[in-house]
Amino acid sequence: MPDLLEKVLLIVFGWLFGLLGPAFVNAIKQNREDKACRTAIFSELKSLARILTLACNSIRMHQANITDDHLKWTIKQLITFSCPEDRQIQEVVVKMLTYPTDQRVIALTQ
Repeated sequence: MPDLLEKVLLIVFGWLFGLLGPAFVNAIKQNREDKACRTAIFSELKSLARILTLACNSIRMHQANITDDHLKWTIKQLITFSCPEDRQIQEVVVKMLTYPTDQRVIALTQ
């Protein structure tokens, strides 16, 4: 009888694992896809934050309304969301930070 019970249990467990196997595979696959999606979304959000920082800075420059706090904020954001193309923009922002406020306004209106 124990041999028969062992065989029946093996068949039941085999059947059960056969049913649950695809569920485990799908869960692992879904987890992997979620991580890839999450990475892509964060990459896009980082790119959007960089673009919004540059747009904000451009608007302030166009309005000739750039304060030291705004320039410091812009530098911080450009460093946080750094991109190789932003090196020149960072240099310009740092240079503008060295100008006195009235000279900065004159430089922006020309």
